[in-house]
Amino acid sequence: VNSKSSVIIKDICLILSSFAKIILLLYQAPLLAFIGVIMGELTVAALALVWLYSWQSNRISLKAIDFSTARRLIKDGWPMIFSGLAVVIYTRVDQVMLGIMAGHGAVGLYSAAIKVSEAWNFIPIIVVSSLYPRIVASRQGDDSSFYRKIQGLYNFMVALSYGVTLFFTLFSGALVTLIYGPQYIDTAHILPILMGTSLFSSLGMARGSFLMTMNWATLQLVTVSIACVVNMGLNYLLIPRYGGYGAAIATLLSQGLAVYGLCFCFPRLRQTAKMMTKAITLSWLFRRAPNLDF
Repeated sequence: VNSKSSVIIKDICLILSSFAKIILLLYQAPLLAFIGVIMGELTVAALALVWLYSWQSNRISLKAIDFSTARRLIKDGWPMIFSGLAVVIYTRVDQVMLGIMAGHGAVGLYSAAIKVSEAWNFIPIIVVSSLYPRIVASRQGDDSSFYRKIQGLYNFMVALSYGVTLFFTLFSGALVTLIYGPQYIDTAHILPILMGTSLFSSLGMARGSFLMTMNWATLQLVTVSIACVVNMGLNYLLIPRYGGYGAAIATLLSQGLAVYGLCFCFPRLRQTAKMMTKAITLSWLFRRAPNLDF
């Protein structure tokens, strides 16, 4: 959790990369130039992190490589690699299908709504990243303490998501007009639907920390893969009739299925489904001492 130095390095690289992209835009550079800038940003950040590690008196040596640990990490981690790919597909394929089936104008309005709805995602990422070490530590003790912390994380994520969703729904028109201008006002009608996905994306981050702690990465791969297929099917059915609204509904339903609905279908995740249900229904609020134990 000592992330201060690495965050500074990544932020510096991001700022330099952003300036480079602005220059490329002004000179109307080709797409490959932007790809080169992105690759350069990631490469420089990685090299800087290696330098930081060495500068902190950590000796880097090929002799220190432990191939047995590497094999174990690949064995345990490969489902996470492919589940990450599946998440990218089912959260972005809607824009591709929308462009093909409804035109570039619909993609522009829909993409603008996605940018606004994802603007706050750094908050649940920070929360989960900060609390994850405590969750792992509690796993070494009794199960009741471990599951109390998981339930507390679900409760917090739901409360946070409800608050953010309410704010963006009430002020969607004003926000879109302020950020993009009145010509994007149709984006404001799509935004509340996409904000509904914030509940499941936040719960998904919390559930991901639980699955990693339990080493159940395969379940993550299975659930997001099923949701990916469902999302493409829903897009195919809904986009021709409802355009961007259909794509937003497909995203909401498929994400809810991946994070929450499919938990009822797998025995090892049924307790997780019950815990999420308690969080979503806000039943914990009616207790004398709300369960927000971290």
